[in-house]
Formats: sequence, structure tokens, C-alpha cells
Amino acid sequence: MARTLNKLSARFVQTVSEVGRYSDGGNLYLNVSANGGRRWVLMYRWNGKIHEMGLGSARTVTLARAREKAAEACQAIADRRDPMQARIQERRIPTFGDLADEHIASMEPSWRNPKHREQWRMTLSKYVKPLRALAVDAVAMEHVLGVLRPIWSEKPETASRLRKRIETVLDAARAHGYRTGENRRAGGAPRQAAPSPAQAHPRPPQRSCSTKGRLTSELQREVADPRLCSSNR
Repeated sequence: MARTLNKLSARFVQTVSEVGRYSDGGNLYLNVSANGGRRWVLMYRWNGKIHEMGLGSARTVTLARAREKAAEACQAIADRRDPMQARIQERRIPTFGDLADEHIASMEPSWRNPKHREQWRMTLSKYVKPLRALAVDAVAMEHVLGVLRPIWSEKPETASRLRKRIETVLDAARAHGYRTGENRRAGGAPRQAAPSPAQAHPRPPQRSCSTKGRLTSELQREVADPRLCSSNR
């Protein structure tokens, strides 16, 4: 069955405010977050796993450009290249893990306490495994919350320290020109405010049953289709 492409309009992209993920077709989605942010993501399958690739903020990346980026990524997949890894190589953007290790190495001489050095290395390796392989410019709020949520309830102090260390690495990335715009605290709060456990565990956005079911079924159909933006290399 033929798939519908170009579902969204430029007007919709500029005005939509309801939290959710909106499909444009071709595995391209517009993510609208609770803090009002709107960003483009491409969902694709690689080696049997579903990946989410950030394509930029909707404030700076137009709908037409987002479609071009999605098409370029899908072409990379058709050529049996992981588009996220290809972007890292082409732009020479370091991964979060590489930059974290580099930042720790640069700061170690000023840390007199060996335990402090070990804590930094442990937390930025053990707890942030899902982030380490991501290009540092692709790390989004969802990714950070994804590593914080599992430990907020049982180890809130550890979670708070981890959040601050993640933010330090992202600030370093911004200082080096690897990221643009203002970094936000996990949970979407301004940098001067720390998120509470409730912010780290936000309730799912409330939508009508028909809308929620439609978006969920569209996402499942698109990412499950091996013919579209997928590779089982």
C-alpha cells in the first residue's frame, strides 16, 4: 500500500503547540515538547534496532529543508551507511562519550581528590551509555531524561550530580561550537532551576484517544516497514 508523504504544512509547523509527535511521512516527524520546543527527527531502523536522528530545530530548519535532510539520510541507509555515524564523520562532530572523556582529562589536573576523578569517570560511562555513541549535537532533552528517569527515585543525589555533569559536557560542546542555542536543564526548566523528580517523570501528554491511537499506529507502521529508511546490514 502506498504511503502518504508531505502530510504537514508550513503553517502547521509554525503554529502547532500541543505536545506530541507529528508525522510528515517517510519516517520524518515533528516533535513538540512541553516547553514549546519543536524539532525534527527521523525514525529509522538499523541492524534491527530503531534509532532516532535529530534533524534540527523547526525554528531554524524549514519544513522543506527537513524533508531534504530526511531524504539524504534515507539515501545513506540505502547505500548501507548509518546516517548518524556518517554525519559524525562528515562534520567531525565528536560523540558525547568522546567529548565527556576529553573534558574529564582536561579537568583532572585540577581535581586533587582521586575519588572525585573516579566518580566523574564512572557516572559519565556507566549511567550514560545510551548517550555516549550519539553525536554531541544530537543529544536532546529526551535522551537526557532517558538516562535520569531510572535513577531519580532510588538515587536522587546521584541523579542530580549526573544531570549537572551531563550539562557540563554539553556546555563544553557549545563552547567548542559543536552545539548551538541555549542548553536547557533536564525537564525543560531554565538553567537556574533544578528539575524535581516530577519533572524527571513527566506524565504522558493527554490527547484524545483517536489522535493518540493514530499517531502511535503511524509510528509503528513506518518504523516497522523494512522497505523505508531501514537496513539490516
